[in-house]
Amino acid sequence: MQTTDISHHISGSFIQDLKGLRNNLLNMGGLIETQLVHAVDAVFSGDSNPRLRVSNDDHEVDDLDVIIDEEYETLHRIGDDAENRCKYGSIWSGAETFAKRILRLKVR
Repeated sequence: MQTTDISHHISGSFIQDLKGLRNNLLNMGGLIETQLVHAVDAVFSGDSNPRLRVSNDDHEVDDLDVIIDEEYETLHRIGDDAENRCKYGSIWSGAETFAKRILRLKVR
């Protein structure tokens, strides 16, 4: 695999991971919105069924919370790694250019 193929694969994978994180956040938001509607219904109707549904569905929100935290941490580490590689790549490129200039001076 050539460097451009690897870069394309890595960026494509990163984008897919970001989309997965976004989808999980939206899913969790939808679940919380539904829970809120049921909770308000329970308060105004005095019926305990909506309240029980909120309580029973809470584990789904908790599970998504854990998944989202793990996805975020993974993406954060990948981002930090990419940032460091860019910094060190830039430093290495600058050092390489500097070394070539010195070698040209010695040859003259």
